[in-house]
Amino acid sequence: MERKIAIVINYVDTPRNANVVRALGLGIEEEGLPFITQKLERQALYDLALMASNTSDLDVGVAVDASGNVGIHQAKLPDGMVLFEARADQINCRSYGANAARLIKGVPFKEYLGREENA
Repeated sequence: MERKIAIVINYVDTPRNANVVRALGLGIEEEGLPFITQKLERQALYDLALMASNTSDLDVGVAVDASGNVGIHQAKLPDGMVLFEARADQINCRSYGANAARLIKGVPFKEYLGREENA
């Protein structure tokens, strides 16, 4: 698989996930980093996130599974682990995307729990 100089967002295509992916991307862009999206078949959140981080030259990937769970993975994490994992309807996905970028930049994370802004 070709590696990309961007944060990779792997997602399962559902009507709700389109809005979640858009919000995640906005957060990443706000932090000044590029991202790309890849629609994939149904897979476990960890598998989607691991594949995303392994595809990214920045070693950070974001995943959204068919159930609306969102995860951020960094390639150096132990097997079976994601850095952050939450339901998209319980978080601010824009801030969550910003946190993926902030992981690369080495700056403090934003608060991502709270008001829903994913629609």
